[in-house]
Amino acid sequence: MIKLTSFLIPPGFRVGDLPSGEKSSIQDIEGITVGHIQLIKGEGKLKVGQGPVRTGITMINPSSENVFQNPLTCSAFIANGYGKTAGLAQIKELGVLETPIFLTSTMAVGRVWEGAARFVFQQNPHLAVEGQTINPLVGECNDGYLNDLYGGHIQSRHVMDVARELSSDLVKGGSEGAGTGMVAFGYKGGIGNSSRIIDYNGCRFTLGCLVLANFGERKSLRINGIPVGKDLPTWEKNKNDGSIMVILATDIPLDNRQLQRICQRAPLGLGLTGSVLGHGSGDFVLAFSTTNIRSRTGELIYMSKKVREKGEFLNKVFQGVVEAVAQAVYDALLQAETMTGRDNRRVEALPVEKIMEILQGG
Repeated sequence: MIKLTSFLIPPGFRVGDLPSGEKSSIQDIEGITVGHIQLIKGEGKLKVGQGPVRTGITMINPSSENVFQNPLTCSAFIANGYGKTAGLAQIKELGVLETPIFLTSTMAVGRVWEGAARFVFQQNPHLAVEGQTINPLVGECNDGYLNDLYGGHIQSRHVMDVARELSSDLVKGGSEGAGTGMVAFGYKGGIGNSSRIIDYNGCRFTLGCLVLANFGERKSLRINGIPVGKDLPTWEKNKNDGSIMVILATDIPLDNRQLQRICQRAPLGLGLTGSVLGHGSGDFVLAFSTTNIRSRTGELIYMSKKVREKGEFLNKVFQGVVEAVAQAVYDALLQAETMTGRDNRRVEALPVEKIMEILQGG
């Protein structure tokens, strides 16, 4: 796994007016760690069960504490539900996140869920006596264009492998982890990161975003409102579908209703990049606060904080969400590298120089 000190955004790709955090990553939020594992094997014609393999897992651990014992306030929003994500129903019902977040390939969700449940159980062995269940959150996108989707290459044991890769250092995105086989706007996609700083009346907060980008048709790509895609070469798989997982994190003390409002602004950021949330697109948003932690002490009443419903402040937060989501999609495209997968299908990296010419009116 490659670790960085920073990743520079080329001129023209920088979104909006709010400043970024030091890492321009979800890891700008204190306590959040990220890890990837990548499975790459074989080349040539697809043979189900043998490869070629172009897939992986990304893990976001939202806290340095035992998350099951200290669940975080959370909410989720389904912009378009063409997907197989596990764990969202309980999050929407109870408003808490009690496990790390796992992102992977569509047909690996069950095996990653099993590994995630085992991972959390090892931290909380008392659950066997109490008979209490675990609600792992596993998100997915379909990497079948490059990967042996039905080959069963990701196993539950790989969850322990990715957990060992967790780091607070800035971790490379693009074609790492769950992003290994992903395609966005006809170019190599995958994991993208960004963050925004919210300063208001002497208070300073951070909003971070991580995406798994696997959506969009090339002709629809927009960079800061400029339709660059119409001047790019066409691509064989020219459909405005695919999927994206959007993970939002913040140190702002928000309750789950306020986090729901945060989630609902994420599609506006996707729209800036050219998404229309197509019929065959699975667009899922999860948002959590690292500040409002609910300890499982058994007490009937617990104390929590939340910001006041002050429009001027919340509008800056909403602006931060829109900017961060669009920036994270661009980050995924900028960091991803050209990859050849099953049946010798080749997906090129984003042609940054060509796009810069378009942005500059060339």
